[in-house]
Parts: sequence; structure tokens; C-alpha cells
Amino acid sequence: MLAFGKVQKLKIASIVSVGAFLSDGKGNEVLLPKKYVDAEDAIGDELEVFIFNDTENRPVAIKERPSLLVGEIGFLKAVNITVHGAFMEWGISKDLFVHFKEQYSDMEVGKYYPIYVYLDEQNRMAGSSKISKYLSTETQDLEINQEVDLLILRKTEIGYEVVIDNTYKGLLYQNQIFQPINQGDRLKGYIQKIREDNKVDVSLKPSGYAGIKGEADELLQKLKDYEGFLPLHDKSSPEEIKETLNMSKKSFKKMVGLLYKNGKIELTSKGIKSRTVP
Repeated sequence: MLAFGKVQKLKIASIVSVGAFLSDGKGNEVLLPKKYVDAEDAIGDELEVFIFNDTENRPVAIKERPSLLVGEIGFLKAVNITVHGAFMEWGISKDLFVHFKEQYSDMEVGKYYPIYVYLDEQNRMAGSSKISKYLSTETQDLEINQEVDLLILRKTEIGYEVVIDNTYKGLLYQNQIFQPINQGDRLKGYIQKIREDNKVDVSLKPSGYAGIKGEADELLQKLKDYEGFLPLHDKSSPEEIKETLNMSKKSFKKMVGLLYKNGKIELTSKGIKSRTVP
């Protein structure tokens, strides 16, 4: 079966004057245009291609890959506005169309917008900036502390709205952020809480022992970077600690306590000293 809007491996069934026909082995074929056929390509070779409908609504395969596939969400730049909608740049020669009815707000050339990619009723790829209607509210497959992929969607008064694994909407609270973050960033995150209304809170670090160990390892690495000594202690300001370690003072004190208990550091009046770095 040909997977429109996806990257798929197909075999060369025949080579003709206009290109090569690729087969899925089940009687379905698609044309790979001549400009994508290399001199060394031969019948029987398996190629990884992207399949979509061209401007005349004919199935076509190309070796290029767009920045987003069907079912994925990301930020794309508007490069043309017409009476019907906007066209977005997404890494291949045919721009992605976003109909006016699928625009969260009127688009402008040169600006970036969060776009969900889908197949329309004619199997053509299209985009929508109305992200929420494509996200699931069924969160039963999520678990606390599960590692997930986050897309930073937009800033709010209390933090950032995020998209989780291209499937769910989540919230990253401001007090969970200890590093620079921008709209469109893709980050690793962790499920922190699933509320009764199925809203999901996320963090950039795991909670519990896994999170403490991860931050402790980061602190040890920072000590190594600073030749075994950091001028930070329990009297240091939260701002100093955040600027140096990208963590809260509360987390810093936990890490110091854990590492001291395990004999990894020494505590002095001027800061903390590694016992493993000469």
C-alpha cells in the first residue's frame, strides 16, 4: 500500500524515459521522476521516498523529505498568500497549502506558524494552524515520569503551552524552566501530572529519584568544568544558582545533600569542592 504523506521504502519495478516506477510489492506503483533517478539505480533496488499528490493530483515519489510528515506538528514559514489561503515552506519544491478556514488567524508572508499536517479528502497533503482540534484529550496512554517529545507552542501568563508527542496538549509551568526557551523549540520532557480533566503538566526533568540523580550528575559535570570547585553554597542567591546551574535553589540544596552523603563533594565556607576532580 502506498503511504501518502509518509516516507516509505519501495523497490524499482521498471525504469522508463520519464523516470522509474516504484512498487510496494502488492500491485501498487508510483512514479519517481527522472531527475530523482541516479545512474546507478537499477531494477530491484530499494529506495526510501516520500509520496504525495503533485499539482495535477497525481501520485508521485521524491527522494527529498519535507520538514513535517502527515500527523506531525511544527513551525513553518508562510511564503505566499492567495485568495484561497497560504502556502508554507517545508523543505520540498511543492509548498504546503493552508486553507483560510484552517487558519487560526490571518497569516502574513515571512512569519512562522504552528502547523499540523493532514491528508484532505482527495489524499492531498494540507496544513492547519488550528492545532487544538487535531490533538487528543484521551490521555490513558500517558504515565507519570514518561519521557516525551515536546514542541514549545506559545507563551502564556503561567508558562508555555506545549504539544506532547504530536498528539496531546500540555503545559510547562514557568517555575519548571531553568534554561532559555523559545517558541518552536523541540525538547525532551517528562509527564509530571495528569489532571482529572485530562490536562497534562510536563517538566523538563523527571521527578523523584530519576530527576535527582540526573541533576546530581549535571552538578558533578559542572564541577568538572570549573576544575573541581563552585563558589556556591546555602547562602548563595537563587539568581546566582540559576545563572550557573540552570536549577532552582531548592534543587541545588537537594543535589548538594545527596552528593555530600555519597562522598562525592566537600562543603567549604566558600563553596563546594569535588572529591573526584584533582
